[in-house]
Amino acid sequence: MKLIVVIIQPSKLDYVTSALRRAGISGATVTEARGFGEENAVSDWDLSGELTDKIKIEIVLADESCDKIVKLVEKTIGSGKPGAGFIYVQEVLASYGYKHIGEQSEP
Repeated sequence: MKLIVVIIQPSKLDYVTSALRRAGISGATVTEARGFGEENAVSDWDLSGELTDKIKIEIVLADESCDKIVKLVEKTIGSGKPGAGFIYVQEVLASYGYKHIGEQSEP
């Protein structure tokens, strides 16, 4: 299993979640966040700009779906400009659901 973490501008949330639903993603966690980086920097050496609002989307899915979903999100957010977003992919060793306490999902 993989965990895809997507950091985007709030204005892109509806576009990304709609694209994910159309691709068959049945669930995701969306969190409001704040961050700073290149888009706020005064110079190449200054990455301490003001905090700006961001959205963090987390999706757990099967390994075989990962590349397809990453490409879909890239296409949906991809302006190529600093601050458009980031996508991180991590391994998930195990998943436990609350519908069936103590029942481990298959990796």
